Amino acid sequence: MPDPRQIHTRDDLTKQLAELFHKGGWSIQRLATEAGLGRATVHGVINGTTDLPRSGTLKAFTEACGQKPEPWLEARARLLAADRRARNGATTNQMRNRQARDFWRQFAKRDLTVVVGLHQLTGWEPSGLIGVGDAFALSELQQHFVHIGAPSPVIAYSDRMDSTSRRNPLILIGGPDSNKITNEVIQRLPCSLRVGGGATHDVAIHDSQTGRIYSPRSLRRGDGTDFGVVIKAKNPFNPQTSVLIIAGSFGYGSWAGARLVTEPERLEQHLGSSQASFECLFATEVVDRSPQATEILLVRALAKTKRPDWLDGDDST
Repeated sequence: MPDPRQIHTRDDLTKQLAELFHKGGWSIQRLATEAGLGRATVHGVINGTTDLPRSGTLKAFTEACGQKPEPWLEARARLLAADRRARNGATTNQMRNRQARDFWRQFAKRDLTVVVGLHQLTGWEPSGLIGVGDAFALSELQQHFVHIGAPSPVIAYSDRMDSTSRRNPLILIGGPDSNKITNEVIQRLPCSLRVGGGATHDVAIHDSQTGRIYSPRSLRRGDGTDFGVVIKAKNPFNPQTSVLIIAGSFGYGSWAGARLVTEPERLEQHLGSSQASFECLFATEVVDRSPQATEILLVRALAKTKRPDWLDGDDST
Protein backbone atom coordinates (compact mmCIF):
# COMPACT_ATOMS: atom_id res chain seq x y z
CA MET A 1 0.00 0.00 0.00
CA PRO A 2 1.12 3.60 -0.49
CA ASP A 3 3.16 4.90 2.44
CA PRO A 4 3.37 8.71 2.78
CA ARG A 5 6.42 8.33 5.04
CA GLN A 6 8.36 7.27 1.94
CA ILE A 7 7.55 10.46 0.05
CA HIS A 8 10.72 12.50 -0.54
CA THR A 9 10.01 14.20 -3.87
CA ARG A 10 7.00 15.62 -5.69
CA ASP A 11 7.17 12.69 -8.08
CA ASP A 12 6.88 10.31 -5.11
CA LEU A 13 3.72 12.14 -4.00
CA THR A 14 2.15 11.98 -7.47
CA LYS A 15 2.88 8.25 -7.81
CA GLN A 16 1.42 7.40 -4.41
CA LEU A 17 -1.74 9.46 -4.98
CA ALA A 18 -2.18 7.81 -8.39
CA GLU A 19 -1.76 4.42 -6.72
CA LEU A 20 -4.49 5.29 -4.21
CA PHE A 21 -6.73 6.25 -7.11
CA HIS A 22 -6.14 3.07 -9.14
CA LYS A 23 -6.25 0.65 -6.18
CA GLY A 24 -9.61 2.12 -5.16
CA GLY A 25 -11.04 1.49 -8.64
CA TRP A 26 -12.07 5.12 -8.91
CA SER A 27 -13.09 7.04 -11.96
CA ILE A 28 -12.18 10.71 -12.09
CA GLN A 29 -15.85 11.74 -11.98
CA ARG A 30 -16.67 9.48 -9.04
CA LEU A 31 -13.70 10.58 -6.93
CA ALA A 32 -14.30 14.21 -7.81
CA THR A 33 -17.88 13.89 -6.56
CA GLU A 34 -16.87 11.98 -3.41
CA ALA A 35 -14.11 14.45 -2.50
CA GLY A 36 -15.99 17.57 -3.53
CA LEU A 37 -13.29 18.49 -6.04
CA GLY A 38 -13.37 19.42 -9.69
CA ARG A 39 -12.61 16.82 -12.38
CA ALA A 40 -9.63 18.86 -13.61
CA THR A 41 -8.27 19.00 -10.07
CA VAL A 42 -8.43 15.22 -9.60
CA HIS A 43 -6.88 14.70 -13.04
CA GLY A 44 -4.02 17.06 -12.16
CA VAL A 45 -3.35 15.34 -8.82
CA ILE A 46 -2.98 11.82 -10.26
CA ASN A 47 -1.11 12.86 -13.42
CA GLY A 48 1.32 15.33 -11.84
CA THR A 49 0.18 18.33 -13.85
CA THR A 50 -0.67 20.03 -10.56
CA ASP A 51 2.62 21.41 -9.21
CA LEU A 52 1.82 20.58 -5.58
CA PRO A 53 -1.74 19.95 -4.37
CA ARG A 54 -3.07 22.51 -1.93
CA SER A 55 -3.41 21.20 1.59
CA GLY A 56 -7.23 21.31 1.35
CA THR A 57 -7.18 19.40 -1.95
CA LEU A 58 -4.80 16.78 -0.55
CA LYS A 59 -6.91 16.34 2.58
CA ALA A 60 -10.15 15.89 0.61
CA PHE A 61 -8.51 13.51 -1.90
CA THR A 62 -6.92 11.22 0.72
CA GLU A 63 -10.01 11.16 2.96
CA ALA A 64 -12.16 10.15 -0.01
CA CYS A 65 -9.67 7.31 -0.60
CA GLY A 66 -10.10 6.12 3.00
CA GLN A 67 -6.79 7.50 4.26
CA LYS A 68 -5.98 9.55 7.35
CA PRO A 69 -4.91 12.89 5.89
CA GLU A 70 -2.31 13.83 8.54
CA PRO A 71 0.62 11.70 7.22
CA TRP A 72 -0.04 13.03 3.70
CA LEU A 73 -0.10 16.62 4.91
CA GLU A 74 3.18 15.98 6.76
CA ALA A 75 4.68 14.66 3.52
CA ARG A 76 3.53 17.82 1.73
CA ALA A 77 5.15 19.96 4.46
CA ARG A 78 8.44 18.06 3.98
CA LEU A 79 8.38 18.83 0.27
CA LEU A 80 7.76 22.51 0.92
CA ALA A 81 10.62 22.62 3.42
CA ALA A 82 12.94 20.95 0.88
CA ASP A 83 11.90 23.57 -1.69
CA ARG A 84 12.78 26.35 0.74
CA ARG A 85 16.19 24.81 1.45
CA ALA A 86 16.87 24.49 -2.27
CA ARG A 87 15.89 28.12 -2.90
CA ASN A 88 18.04 29.30 0.01
CA GLY A 89 20.95 27.24 -1.31
CA ALA A 90 20.51 28.71 -4.78
CA THR A 91 20.45 32.21 -3.32
CA THR A 92 23.62 31.50 -1.33
CA ASN A 93 25.35 30.19 -4.45
CA GLN A 94 24.27 33.26 -6.40
CA MET A 95 25.69 35.51 -3.68
CA ARG A 96 28.96 33.57 -3.67
CA ASN A 97 29.20 33.77 -7.46
CA ARG A 98 28.53 37.50 -7.37
CA GLN A 99 31.17 37.99 -4.67
CA ALA A 100 33.66 35.98 -6.71
CA ARG A 101 32.92 38.02 -9.84
CA ASP A 102 33.31 41.29 -7.94
CA PHE A 103 36.58 40.18 -6.36
CA TRP A 104 38.13 38.86 -9.57
CA ARG A 105 36.82 41.62 -11.85
CA GLN A 106 39.82 43.71 -10.79
CA PHE A 107 42.21 41.02 -11.99
CA ALA A 108 40.41 39.33 -14.89
CA LYS A 109 42.17 41.55 -17.44
CA ARG A 110 44.09 40.64 -20.57
CA ASP A 111 47.24 42.26 -19.18
CA LEU A 112 47.05 40.47 -15.82
CA THR A 113 50.56 39.34 -14.92
CA VAL A 114 51.25 36.54 -12.45
CA VAL A 115 54.76 36.83 -11.07
CA VAL A 116 56.64 33.91 -9.51
CA GLY A 117 60.06 33.82 -7.90
CA LEU A 118 62.87 32.04 -9.72
CA HIS A 119 65.70 30.20 -7.99
CA GLN A 120 68.88 30.27 -10.05
CA LEU A 121 70.94 27.08 -9.94
CA THR A 122 73.11 27.66 -12.98
CA GLY A 123 75.44 24.79 -12.20
CA TRP A 124 72.56 22.32 -12.36
CA GLU A 125 69.57 23.88 -14.18
CA PRO A 126 70.48 26.97 -16.24
CA SER A 127 66.83 27.97 -16.81
CA GLY A 128 66.20 28.22 -13.07
CA LEU A 129 63.62 26.58 -10.81
CA ILE A 130 60.45 27.61 -9.00
CA GLY A 131 59.36 26.04 -5.73
CA VAL A 132 56.92 23.14 -5.85
CA GLY A 133 54.40 24.95 -3.64
CA ASP A 134 54.57 28.06 -5.83
CA ALA A 135 54.10 25.88 -8.92
CA PHE A 136 50.97 24.32 -7.44
CA ALA A 137 49.73 27.78 -6.43
CA LEU A 138 50.16 28.93 -10.03
CA SER A 139 48.29 25.84 -11.26
CA GLU A 140 45.39 26.47 -8.84
CA LEU A 141 45.07 30.04 -10.13
CA GLN A 142 45.24 29.02 -13.79
CA GLN A 143 42.47 26.46 -13.26
CA HIS A 144 40.38 29.12 -11.51
CA PHE A 145 40.80 31.55 -14.42
CA VAL A 146 39.50 28.85 -16.78
CA HIS A 147 36.58 28.15 -14.42
CA ILE A 148 35.46 31.80 -14.29
CA GLY A 149 36.08 32.39 -17.99
CA ALA A 150 38.85 34.94 -17.43
CA PRO A 151 41.63 35.55 -19.96
CA SER A 152 44.80 33.53 -19.42
CA PRO A 153 47.33 35.64 -17.49
CA VAL A 154 50.86 36.44 -18.52
CA ILE A 155 53.34 34.43 -16.42
CA ALA A 156 56.56 36.24 -15.55
CA TYR A 157 59.61 35.54 -13.40
CA SER A 158 60.32 38.18 -10.80
CA ASP A 159 63.91 38.81 -11.92
CA ARG A 160 62.86 39.23 -15.56
CA MET A 161 60.10 41.82 -15.15
CA ASP A 162 60.39 44.96 -17.23
CA SER A 163 59.38 48.33 -15.80
CA THR A 164 56.21 48.54 -17.92
CA SER A 165 54.84 45.21 -16.65
CA ARG A 166 54.93 46.49 -13.08
CA ARG A 167 52.01 48.76 -14.01
CA ASN A 168 49.76 45.83 -14.99
CA PRO A 169 47.27 44.16 -12.65
CA LEU A 170 49.57 41.87 -10.67
CA ILE A 171 49.31 38.61 -8.75
CA LEU A 172 52.53 37.95 -6.88
CA ILE A 173 53.27 34.41 -5.67
CA GLY A 174 55.88 34.03 -2.96
CA GLY A 175 57.31 36.23 -0.24
CA PRO A 176 59.90 38.99 -0.54
CA ASP A 177 62.81 36.60 -0.02
CA SER A 178 62.05 34.65 -3.21
CA ASN A 179 60.05 37.15 -5.27
CA LYS A 180 61.71 40.54 -5.66
CA ILE A 181 58.52 42.14 -7.07
CA THR A 182 56.72 41.12 -3.88
CA ASN A 183 59.51 42.86 -1.97
CA GLU A 184 59.22 46.03 -4.08
CA VAL A 185 55.42 46.18 -3.72
CA ILE A 186 55.20 45.33 -0.04
CA GLN A 187 57.72 48.05 0.80
CA ARG A 188 55.26 50.56 -0.66
CA LEU A 189 52.17 49.29 1.17
CA PRO A 190 51.15 50.01 4.80
CA CYS A 191 51.18 46.34 5.79
CA SER A 192 51.53 45.18 9.37
CA LEU A 193 52.08 41.57 8.28
CA ARG A 194 55.53 40.75 6.90
CA VAL A 195 56.95 37.46 5.70
CA GLY A 196 60.42 37.56 7.24
CA GLY A 197 61.68 40.17 9.65
CA GLY A 198 64.44 41.45 7.39
CA ALA A 199 66.96 38.70 8.04
CA THR A 200 67.90 36.50 5.07
CA HIS A 201 65.83 33.32 4.87
CA ASP A 202 63.60 34.33 7.79
CA VAL A 203 60.33 32.57 6.89
CA ALA A 204 58.31 33.50 9.99
CA ILE A 205 55.43 35.97 9.61
CA HIS A 206 55.75 39.05 11.81
CA ASP A 207 52.76 41.09 12.95
CA SER A 208 53.94 44.61 13.79
CA GLN A 209 50.60 45.51 15.41
CA THR A 210 50.71 42.79 18.04
CA GLY A 211 54.39 41.85 18.02
CA ARG A 212 53.48 38.21 17.46
CA ILE A 213 55.60 35.94 15.29
CA TYR A 214 54.07 32.98 13.42
CA SER A 215 56.63 30.28 12.61
CA PRO A 216 55.95 27.09 10.60
CA ARG A 217 55.97 23.90 12.63
CA SER A 218 57.25 20.38 11.85
CA LEU A 219 57.30 20.54 8.05
CA ARG A 220 60.52 18.73 7.23
CA ARG A 221 58.69 15.41 6.76
CA GLY A 222 55.75 16.95 4.94
CA ASP A 223 53.38 17.19 7.91
CA GLY A 224 52.78 20.15 10.20
CA THR A 225 51.54 23.74 10.05
CA ASP A 226 52.45 26.49 7.62
CA PHE A 227 51.40 30.13 7.66
CA GLY A 228 50.75 32.59 4.88
CA VAL A 229 49.44 36.03 3.97
CA VAL A 230 47.11 37.31 1.29
CA ILE A 231 47.31 41.04 0.59
CA LYS A 232 45.08 42.92 -1.86
CA ALA A 233 45.65 46.59 -2.61
CA LYS A 234 46.01 49.21 -5.28
CA ASN A 235 49.14 48.62 -7.30
CA PRO A 236 51.64 51.20 -5.97
CA PHE A 237 53.23 51.41 -9.43
CA ASN A 238 49.85 52.20 -11.01
CA PRO A 239 46.87 52.97 -8.71
CA GLN A 240 44.49 52.33 -11.62
CA THR A 241 45.26 48.61 -11.28
CA SER A 242 45.29 46.17 -8.36
CA VAL A 243 47.83 43.83 -6.85
CA LEU A 244 47.26 40.54 -5.02
CA ILE A 245 50.10 39.02 -3.00
CA ILE A 246 49.95 35.33 -2.03
CA ALA A 247 52.90 34.40 0.13
CA GLY A 248 53.49 31.50 2.47
CA SER A 249 56.28 30.97 4.94
CA PHE A 250 56.99 27.95 2.77
CA GLY A 251 55.45 26.83 -0.52
CA TYR A 252 52.64 25.04 1.30
CA GLY A 253 51.38 28.41 2.53
CA SER A 254 51.48 29.90 -0.97
CA TRP A 255 49.62 26.86 -2.31
CA ALA A 256 46.95 27.15 0.40
CA GLY A 257 46.69 30.91 -0.20
CA ALA A 258 45.95 30.33 -3.88
CA ARG A 259 43.10 28.05 -2.88
CA LEU A 260 41.86 30.61 -0.37
CA VAL A 261 41.54 33.42 -2.91
CA THR A 262 39.37 31.24 -5.14
CA GLU A 263 36.79 31.45 -2.31
CA PRO A 264 36.69 35.23 -1.80
CA GLU A 265 33.48 35.07 0.23
CA ARG A 266 35.56 33.62 3.09
CA LEU A 267 37.63 36.80 3.09
CA GLU A 268 34.76 39.18 2.47
CA GLN A 269 32.75 37.99 5.44
CA HIS A 270 35.41 39.81 7.49
CA LEU A 271 35.40 42.91 5.28
CA GLY A 272 31.95 43.27 3.71
CA SER A 273 33.36 44.59 0.43
CA SER A 274 35.11 43.02 -2.53
CA GLN A 275 36.68 46.40 -3.33
CA ALA A 276 38.49 46.80 0.00
CA SER A 277 42.25 46.66 0.33
CA PHE A 278 43.20 44.19 3.06
CA GLU A 279 45.82 41.94 4.56
CA CYS A 280 44.98 38.43 5.75
CA LEU A 281 46.92 36.00 7.90
CA PHE A 282 46.06 32.31 7.69
CA ALA A 283 47.32 28.94 8.89
CA THR A 284 47.14 25.71 6.94
CA GLU A 285 47.52 22.14 8.12
CA VAL A 286 49.95 20.19 5.95
CA VAL A 287 49.41 16.45 5.58
CA ASP A 288 51.54 14.25 3.33
CA ARG A 289 53.14 17.29 1.66
CA SER A 290 49.83 18.90 0.75
CA PRO A 291 47.91 21.77 2.42
CA GLN A 292 44.54 20.73 3.79
CA ALA A 293 42.25 22.78 6.05
CA THR A 294 43.02 26.51 6.04
CA GLU A 295 42.05 28.74 8.96
CA ILE A 296 41.84 32.52 8.61
CA LEU A 297 43.48 34.00 11.70
CA LEU A 298 42.88 37.68 10.99
CA VAL A 299 41.85 40.09 8.24
CA ARG A 300 42.62 43.81 8.41
CA ALA A 301 41.69 46.62 6.07
CA LEU A 302 44.68 48.54 4.73
CA ALA A 303 44.99 52.29 5.00
CA LYS A 304 45.81 54.34 1.93
CA THR A 305 48.97 53.34 0.13
CA LYS A 306 52.05 55.10 1.49
CA ARG A 307 53.71 57.82 -0.55
CA PRO A 308 57.02 56.72 -2.03
CA ASP A 309 59.96 57.93 0.06
CA TRP A 310 61.27 60.09 -2.77
CA LEU A 311 58.11 62.22 -2.55
CA ASP A 312 58.75 63.01 1.09
CA GLY A 313 61.85 65.11 0.48
CA ASP A 314 62.33 68.85 0.12
CA ASP A 315 59.34 70.36 -1.71
CA SER A 316 61.60 72.98 -3.29
CA THR A 317 63.45 70.42 -5.39
